Amino acid sequence: MKVYFITTNSKKLDTAKAVLVKYTVDLEMFSLDTEVPEIQEYDTAKIAGFSAQYVANLTQKPCIVTDVGYFIRALNGFPGAFIKQINHYLTSEDFLNLMQNKTDRSFEMVESLAFCEPNKEPKIFETRSSGKLASEAVGVGSSIDRIMIRDGMERVQTTYSHEELIDYYAKNLDHWDQFGKYYMENLVK
Repeated sequence: MKVYFITTNSKKLDTAKAVLVKYTVDLEMFSLDTEVPEIQEYDTAKIAGFSAQYVANLTQKPCIVTDVGYFIRALNGFPGAFIKQINHYLTSEDFLNLMQNKTDRSFEMVESLAFCEPNKEPKIFETRSSGKLASEAVGVGSSIDRIMIRDGMERVQTTYSHEELIDYYAKNLDHWDQFGKYYMENLVK
């Protein structure tokens, strides 16, 4: 069964392929001519699930949609699942200004993968990870990527090469492995 990954992000696609090769998942990047609706919700699993079900029913193809939330503890979980929108408004420096006089620089990331077949309910797979915010912005990338240091990384994410990031993600983000196992147990005939 071919599975369509709804993304335009090459890092996400390369990460998925790096993990799913061992499960022989036939994965193809797919984009729509229109924007995929994204509900305003605090829960990344609900956001990804809604979008995956929408696209699966629209295209009549089995698909995957992912969503991520960054929950900064000192900011009471802000920006959470709204990071995509917030990255358009706040710079890295704005985030750092919000963190002035905060001693707890930790965050939790929740990355949700929703797989949905046409006319069915989505299946959700999730990775939770953590890290800390740097004291200065480095590199080129989204506002949050320029200041985040994930657990297991020694420096800000934007300072790593594409290949290093794919290797890190493939080893540390297990929602792709969760999906791969589900695929092998339930979808391979």
